[in-house]
Parts: sequence; structure tokens; C-alpha cells
Amino acid sequence: MDTAVVPATGVINDGALLPWASNVGLGRKVEQLIAARRELSSVLAEAQGKEIQNQALLLHLREAWNRACSAKDLLCELDYYRIHGEMEQPDDKLLHGIGDQNFLLSAPGSDIKFSNNDIAETAEDASTDKKVPVRNEGSAPPTAEITPYITNTMVVANTAGPVSHYEILGKDISREISEQVEECCRITAHVRKALELENLDHRIMQIHNSTMSDYRESSPYHSEHKVHGRDQERDFIISKLTNEESTTKKISVIAITGHGGVGKTTLARLVFNNSIVSKHFDILLWVYVSVHFDQVKIMHELLDTLCGDSHEKITKSDELQEKLEYMLKLKRVLLVMDDMWEDSKKETWDGLINALLTNDVYGNKVLVTTRKPSVATMIGASDRINLDGLNKGDFWRLFKECAFGDENYKGEKKLEKIGQRIVERLKGNPLAAKTLGKVLRRKFDVDYWRRVLDTSEWKYRSDEDDIMPALMISYKYLPHHLQRCFSYCAVFPKYHSYDQGSLVHMWIAQDFVYSLDVHRRPEDIGIEYLNGLVDGGFLEKQSELSSLLIMHDLIHDLAQKVSLDESFTIENSDPRDIPLLVRHVSVITEREYKTETDGVVHPNEQFLEEFSNSVIKLRRRSLSTLMLFGPHDSDFANTFRQEISEVKSVRVLKLEMVFFELDALIDNISAFINLRHLELGCFYKGPRLELPEVICRLYHLQVLDVIKNWGVGTVLPRGMNKLVNLRHFIAEKELHTQIASIGKMVALQELKAFDVREESEFSISQLKGLNQLRGSISISSLYHVRREEAAEARLCDKVYLTSLELSWYTLSGARSGKRSALILENLELPSCLRNLRIVAYRHDIPSWLSSNVHLTSLRSIYLVNCLRWESIPHPNQLPLLQEMHLINLPRVRNIEIGPLKTLELRRLQNLRQCILSEKEQSYATLRILEVESCPRLNTFLSDIFVSSGFTRSWVASAAEFRSDHKFSLPLQQLHTDDLGVLSVPICSQLTCLKSLLIDGDHDAGHGYVDIFSDNHEKGLLLLTSLRHLALEKFEHLQSLPAALRSLTSLKRLNIGNCGRITSLPVEGLPDSLKDLEIFNCTKELNSVCRAMVRAKKINLCIDGTDENDFLNDGTDENN
Repeated sequence: MDTAVVPATGVINDGALLPWASNVGLGRKVEQLIAARRELSSVLAEAQGKEIQNQALLLHLREAWNRACSAKDLLCELDYYRIHGEMEQPDDKLLHGIGDQNFLLSAPGSDIKFSNNDIAETAEDASTDKKVPVRNEGSAPPTAEITPYITNTMVVANTAGPVSHYEILGKDISREISEQVEECCRITAHVRKALELENLDHRIMQIHNSTMSDYRESSPYHSEHKVHGRDQERDFIISKLTNEESTTKKISVIAITGHGGVGKTTLARLVFNNSIVSKHFDILLWVYVSVHFDQVKIMHELLDTLCGDSHEKITKSDELQEKLEYMLKLKRVLLVMDDMWEDSKKETWDGLINALLTNDVYGNKVLVTTRKPSVATMIGASDRINLDGLNKGDFWRLFKECAFGDENYKGEKKLEKIGQRIVERLKGNPLAAKTLGKVLRRKFDVDYWRRVLDTSEWKYRSDEDDIMPALMISYKYLPHHLQRCFSYCAVFPKYHSYDQGSLVHMWIAQDFVYSLDVHRRPEDIGIEYLNGLVDGGFLEKQSELSSLLIMHDLIHDLAQKVSLDESFTIENSDPRDIPLLVRHVSVITEREYKTETDGVVHPNEQFLEEFSNSVIKLRRRSLSTLMLFGPHDSDFANTFRQEISEVKSVRVLKLEMVFFELDALIDNISAFINLRHLELGCFYKGPRLELPEVICRLYHLQVLDVIKNWGVGTVLPRGMNKLVNLRHFIAEKELHTQIASIGKMVALQELKAFDVREESEFSISQLKGLNQLRGSISISSLYHVRREEAAEARLCDKVYLTSLELSWYTLSGARSGKRSALILENLELPSCLRNLRIVAYRHDIPSWLSSNVHLTSLRSIYLVNCLRWESIPHPNQLPLLQEMHLINLPRVRNIEIGPLKTLELRRLQNLRQCILSEKEQSYATLRILEVESCPRLNTFLSDIFVSSGFTRSWVASAAEFRSDHKFSLPLQQLHTDDLGVLSVPICSQLTCLKSLLIDGDHDAGHGYVDIFSDNHEKGLLLLTSLRHLALEKFEHLQSLPAALRSLTSLKRLNIGNCGRITSLPVEGLPDSLKDLEIFNCTKELNSVCRAMVRAKKINLCIDGTDENDFLNDGTDENN
């Protein structure tokens, strides 16, 4: 049994392609091709999701899918030539020959020649109204010759002899279209007839229907003697099931989630059979749900447990419901629903649970195991337990019990070493350990175990302990569009870290992402697809904070299994058969080429030979994906360059390691005419990549990614603006500013930076039509903009932007002496902005930030060096503002603030007052506060505490507050030049503070500090959550505070520009300290710190140099 695979339906711009095809004499042919491909796709759609047992039919369906892809490639190739004509000859017209009935496409730089001796349709001469007659039926078909690459040449059609000065590599594209149409029609008829014979209309796939036995048994009774490593989860669940709080609701649901085989069912069994649980509930029920949530079947099974076979004659759902409700009346019930997959039909779930809701008892519980977090969401689980693989110790004991029969086995050392290598591969999966343990237990022989280690056949076993069938079920119940996206992941190496955006872009390039809603971005739809796979457990986050995704190796095996006919990987020297219909190919050299630390790559002739043989077999295949992972030497690069020739259909090209010139690997990049996604990387950071000019001929290109380790010295082609379909240029922001006439690239979705220049190619008017931009953009060198030019940018039309920086400095941050115009008023910004940064504007505040504010969505505002501004926006005008950064605004005297989370005030020399906009408001929302060089803001810190309920104000550097209640300001980060912050009353309220930076003597207004007072020491002791402390610019300070030793949470200490400190506190530094950084201090202090870190595991950095490297070498440099 298998399931039909239907090709994604790529969207061709028929409205643009057909008129162009008519102009070059191919209109009727192209119409026939479009119609034939649509008909073939329609037939394939009929088979989508159907159960197919006829292997011959499956083969024909795969051939049909491949043919549909080839037809799509040909249409995209024709569309490429259309775009080429528009881009390369924008001012020229098609020349129409009258006497010889030729169409001629000609202009400098053209590389296309269409030659038509007999035209199949009526056309008009460009200079006369004379009609060209329709071709007779018996006449020869028209021909169109495509010349791949000719530069600066006038191409003459239908010449009697060979064209001089260049070589024409032509082909009869008209005949190729005819052949594609014929093949599409033939296979459409064949498949339709086969489907009719197969009579599939009423055989929709239902893997778990009544005629099939489940491959897996589910029982509440233990099949193992001991469960390893789940004590904590077991106790947590038991507590939730049985504590007093659990009896306050009629029913509550607990979900155990995790990958297949990780031990969800085992944990549920452990809880189910616990004596405390069994005593707490009157009835305990267990039902195995699986992928098909059959409510009737589930109720039958529950009644089987409750009353035997007395319900067998009941067939109606409502009667079964009544029977179940009767059996559960006045009984406290625990129901375990094992391996549930249904996450969308909530009504079926509610119907089943209703029996528990009507039993007139509180404290009923449902414990659900599932691989899909979305199931836990749908059922409204109040608690979720996500099971990962067992930890190393528990899993090793489990493995030894399974393989040796004794978790404490200490015998054959060689077997244990091999076993440990196997354990590493299993990723803590208990079911895999159990399965493989049985295999290894048959023979305690080193060679046998090593063969097991080196083979992957065990993963595809079909007995009850095999994990792959369970994974296959999860795959088959994915929606078809997610199946395509998931199976595509097989082309990546195992353990690959998937960048979410890159993966979605590749799916789009392959036409896997599609929607009938033309207003939805494919990127947004692709993210939904991605979330579907994450929710289904096929992909998971690498870490909580990472945007990268990973795939369990067993899941990756599944991807390879389901994509066997279309994906192929060259990753070792073993010869393998290449699938006839392969579309996606990756070359993985990571294990084949040994690389030294200096970058030298050792050759591997055996692998190179196998690679060469495989590539030869791949010729004449219509590849859609080509990826290269891992290092390689020059011999491999030469072979790759020479052998990779059939590239016209490639849509995704990913080269993880490229030398300084792309030509070293790909010398015919312009031949990749269907390319959508180009990703070029390097293993070593900072080298200079030169992109060839011919890359600008990749008119279908949607993504150009050169972010991985390529520096700002990368050379872009001059004509990059010809990439009119480019949506994403993923590179350093400096490279974004190098694109001349970027205004032509209207499909561009992101532009990190735009540096205005005087040349028209870099004028601010280039931004006018880039209305698809989203995310953030930094616009620099605005001093080049004249007042009348400002409105031409049409920034107000960039409704998808979220962050904007407007800077009158250069891109590098340098100041310009050129006088700037009054332009900010005319740069009307989109109201959707969330973050705004304005730097070095030399005129007054614009009305849209003062009297006529429309930026009501702003969350963050950053104003720097706006020397003439006397005011800032009022909090009522920016109701959602959470962050405010004000730096060097010398004319600002008073500001009002709202409930901010972050406030930064620096170099506001005349700021006298910073007050809350409303009397009832407090500073309780502040998390980060930085105040520096605001000499006239004398009482600000005291005002913070007064607003929080204190009755005494600031007194010099040691504020004394009295309060009738305890209050803790939730400030987490504080940067100030006022040492008075270390007073006891203040520090007693900063128990949440994690980072404190104090600048010292540079502000003479506070007097010189040579020693920390007792009040400062006592205050420092109260900062119990402090993790980072920085003391800087205390030029007269002679010793560090003794209280440092008692800061038990401190992880990082910075001491900078303290020229008189010669020693550490006598009491020492806290044991919790991990990082110590010293900058521009005394030689004596440097030496003391070096001596101290020899005895402690502390990372020491002195004047920017990692001292641990020197200390490990046994050297000591006195500075």
C-alpha cells in the first residue's frame, strides 16, 4: 500500500508569457503546453491522498509527476527568455521580417535568437499593416533557436551561412514544446484510465479502519521490569492527579508530548499502575487512540473494559454514549488516551469527554499521550509534560539492561565501547534501545556488534518494536503540502541545523508553497507550513532562544525513506543506484575530506572517483536542487565544475563552501536560468567574494544569500538591479548599500541599509517604488538630500516596515561637515512603525513628532545628537511606547515620560526635570535605567522612590528614606554616574537588579571618591540578585569594596580606568564569579588578578587580551 504523490502546482505568469510567445511565433505552442500541463496536474490531483496498491500505477504516477515538473521547467525557461528580452533590450522592439517571414530579436548583449520560417499564427509587421498568413497544415513547424550566451552581438535570424565571430549553440525549442505536449497528453490519458480501472473514488486512505489490525499493541500493563530516568515526571503527574487541588474541577486534562519511541506510553503506564493512583480513582480506563480518532470505536473499547461484551449490539453513537455515561455515574475516573493525533476536530473530543462531565463527580482526569503539541492545545491540557530522550546515565543503564540483561553489566570492554557508540546514535530513545538491545543480545561477538553499529537496516524493521512504522504513520497523516515540504528535508545532512527563513525560501523556490489568496505572501504561508511541521514533531527548536530548527535523526531517516525516488545524497565512497526520477541532489563531504586547522584540505581520490561516477549518471536528469555541504580540495572543485552541466532546471543551488571566486566551482552560472535560490557560504570568516556579472542574468532569482562568513569586501555585480524578481538579499548591510538603481528591484522584501549619494543611482528617490520592504531599514548620509527630494522617497507607503533609522552620519558613523537641508518634515513616516531612531538631525523637531503625531504604534524611540531639539513627544502621543533613549540633546530642559520599561538619558546637560506624565503613575514598570552626564538632574533617582511610596528625598550621596511599607522596584539593569545609588535605602529596594554600571570621577559634581563608605558597602550587600557589576572611571579610588566577596550571585566583574587600585579585596572575590575584565588599570592589579585566576576557574581579560591563553602556557606578561 502506498499513497499517490502529486506535484506542486507552480504558478506561471500566463498573462505576460502568452503575449510574448505570440510575438515570437510560439503562442499556440505555449498555450498547448500550459493546457496539457494543467490537465496532467488535474489528473494527478484526483489521485492525491488515495490508497494505491498497484505498484505499476504508482510508478506511472511518479513518472507523471516528473513529466509535470519538466513541463513546468520548460514554461519557466520560456518565461526567462521573456524577462531577458525586457531587461537586456528595454528600448528595442521585436523586428518583424516581411519577405522571409522572420521574427528577429536583436540588440547588443542579446543571447537569444528566435528563427521562424513558417509562422503558426497571424502577426502584423511593425512598419506596415500587412498580415502574415497562417501556416498551412502540411507545412513545417516553426522553430525557435536559443543561443545560451553571446555578448555584444547583433543576432541575425535565418542567415544562409554560419554567423561569424561567435558560436551558436542552438536548439529547436518549438520541437521541444511539441514533445512535452505530446508526452503530457499521453501520460495523462494513461494515468486517467489506470485510475478509473483502479476505482479509487471510494478508497480514501484510512490506515486504521475496521478491516486492518493495528501494527502496535497498547496496554496499561507493563512489558518492562524497570523504567529508567522518569521518576521526576512520574511523581509530578501523580501529584497532579491526586492532590486536593485536583478535586476542585469536574475534569482536567494532562498531556504527555514527545517524539515516537521516547517513552510517553511507558510513563503513562507507570502512572496508571501506581498504587496511589489506583486508590484515588474508582475507575481506571486505558484506550489506544492512534491517528484516526474514531469516537465510536473508542467508546466500544471503554465499554469492553467496563462491562465486557454486553454492548456489542449497540451501533448508534448516542446509545453508546448513554451506556458509557451510565457505567461511569458517580465514579471518579482516570482515562488514559494513548497516542492521540487528532488536533482539529474538537467536537469529537468534546463528545467523548461529555460522559465524564455528566457523571456528577469532581476530580476526573484524562491523561493523553501524543506526539503533537497541537493535540495538547486542542484538548485544553492544564499541564504538559514534554519528554525528551533519557539522560546519558539513565539511557546507558537501560541499554545495558536491554543488551546484556543487566543494567550493572561489567564484562567485555570492547563490546561496551561499541555499545557506547551505538547509544550516542540513539539520542536517548528508549524504544530504539529496546529494539537494538534485542538484536545485540543474540550474539556477544565484537564483529557482530560492529556490523550492527555500521548498518542502518535495523531502523527499517517491521516488527512490533520498530519505531519507523510509527513515524511513517505520522507522515502519512500529514496534509499533502506538508508531506512535500517534509520530504524535501531529506536532501540536507543528518543533524543539520535548519534556518527557518532559508528553508521556507527553498520551499517557495520549489513551488511547494501555494495559496489561492493572491494577497498573502508565500513567505507567510511557508511559515505556517513550518509551524505545522514543528507542531507535528517533525522539526523542533534547537534551543529555546534559537531560531534554528533541528530534526531527530530517526525523523530524518523517515524523510529519506519517503523521498527515495526524488532525493539522492552523495556522501561516501560506496556506489549506489541513482533513482531514475531524481530531482534533488546533495553532495556531503564533511566525513570524506580531512581539514587541518590552517584550512588545508587533504585529497580523497576514492570519494572523488565515486562523486565523478555519480555525477555522470545524473546527466540528463532534470535536477531541481543541487547542494554541496562540507569542505573539499581543488581537485574536487575542478571535477564539480566540469561535470555539473545539466543545470537548466535547477531552482535551488546551495554551496556551503565557495572559494574567493564562484568560477572555481561553477563557471556557467548564467546557464542556471530557472534558479530561484542561490546560497553561497564560506567556512572562514572575512574573505572577499567576487560575484560575476553574469549572475545578473538569473532573472528568476528570488533569494541571494551570501551572509555566511562573507565580509563587507564582497564585490557585487554592477547590474544587480536586473534581478527584478529578487525578494531577499541576505548579506551584510554594507552590501545592501552597494546596489545601484535599486529602485528597479520592486519585489525586494528587505533592505537593511540605504546610503544616500549624490549620484541619481543612489538618490533617495530610489526608495519610491520599494513598497514591499518590511522589517528594518537604516537610511544614512541624509545630508545629500535636498528639501524638494525628500517626499520622493514615499516612506509613508512602506506600510510593512517596523523599524526605521534616519541618520545624517555616513554609513560608517562618520560626521559630515556638509550643511543639511530641512527635510525631516517632508519625510512622512508610515504609521505602522514600531521602532524609530533619528541621528544627528540639525534642525527643529518635525511636526509629526510634536504637534501632529501619527506614529501611535511606536514601541521604541532613539534620539541621538539632535542638537536643536528643545522638546520630545509627549507620552499621550505615543501610548504604546516602552523604550526611550535620549542622547546628547543639549537644549532639552524638561521631559515627561509614561510607563516605560527602558529609559536611557545621556549627556543631557540642561535637563532639569524628568517627571511622570500622570500623578497616579509610578516607575514600577522600569526594567532598565541608564542615567549619565545629566548634571542638573539632581533629584531624579530620589523622585523614582518617592513616586513609589517613600516620604523622604535625596540627601547628597546617601539618601535616607523612610517608608511605611516594603517596596521592591523591578529594575534589572542600572547605569548611572551617581554613587549615591549604593545607599542602603535605595539598594534595599533593588533586590531584582541584575546589572549595575557606575561611572565615577569624570563628573566632578559628585566629588572625588577614594574609598567606598560604610553606607556604600552596606548598600552593595543588599543587591542579592546582582550578576554583573562594572566600576569605571574611578580615577582616585584606591581599593575595591570589601562587600564584593558577599555578592554570591555575581558572575561578571568589570574594572576600568581605575588608575590607583593596586590589589583585590583582602576578603577575595565571590566564588560565583566567572568573568573578570580589567581595562587600563595598574600593573600591580593586573599581576594580582593573574595570580588569583591560577587558583580559580575564572576567565580573565586584561586590556582586551584573553589572559587564560597565556596562563595555560605558563607565561606571565607584566603590563
